[in-house]
Amino acid sequence: METPKEGDVPTVINLKISELILTPLICASLIGEILKGLLYQKNQIPYPYNYMKNMVIKKRQKQEVDKPGKENMTVLNHYRTVSSAYDTIEEIVKALKGEFSKNGDHIKEVLIIFGIVPQCPKELFTISISDLAVGHIERNHIAYMDKYQQKILRNIFLSQSWIDLIDSSLFLHKYFHLLEMNTSGSIHYNNDTRTFIPSGALTFSQGLKHTKIIISSEYNAETNCCENLIVYGQSKPCISGESVESIINVALTESWYQFKDMVKGFKDCYIHNVSASELW
Repeated sequence: METPKEGDVPTVINLKISELILTPLICASLIGEILKGLLYQKNQIPYPYNYMKNMVIKKRQKQEVDKPGKENMTVLNHYRTVSSAYDTIEEIVKALKGEFSKNGDHIKEVLIIFGIVPQCPKELFTISISDLAVGHIERNHIAYMDKYQQKILRNIFLSQSWIDLIDSSLFLHKYFHLLEMNTSGSIHYNNDTRTFIPSGALTFSQGLKHTKIIISSEYNAETNCCENLIVYGQSKPCISGESVESIINVALTESWYQFKDMVKGFKDCYIHNVSASELW
């Protein structure tokens, strides 16, 4: 798979993480939040993601306690559209976390493609990932993620470079999520059970609008704050940074994997000037 040709110069946004150690799970969580923000800011979903999530959960809880009755079909159909998009996005984020937890040290880029089909995108976002802090006990860092995530996201979404970038909206398109993975021969994939499947080669046009987000951290790879820690009576300590390096220092080949489903953009639905999401 090829990214845009050398003659194209993408808009580059450098995201330097100083508050957190960039472990695979933390990196996947950040990418998931960037994805959710992009979908809303690029008008692919009509609501902020957290609002959409709360509306879907509220409707499902109501369905569990209320007896089935006659519903407005316009409202019901809109709920089904929103609910389907929500489920797919949640599955993408969950799958991302799973991939990074298992193979984070092999994942170098994540591509977010807006377009009818991946072969003819309207806009491309490449999230480039520098060396992750592998060998850490994720649960030791997830509390810090909850503490600093909103600050990091505000720094991204409220920066002038991001505002200038997002200023141009898109028409509704199907959305595709791709992973670039450098994998050794020791990693095997079962395509029947995986949410990311091998993708064929893609070549993007020179005129494509392309943004590259580079995620990096000030973490010092020579130290490991989780080294030799014992968690809940484990008989073996967490693997050290040095031994992790010795494991991944092998010949790698580039392969690409695409999420098995896609999210189709949708507009809000109004009934007598009231959003259908308020009538569920």
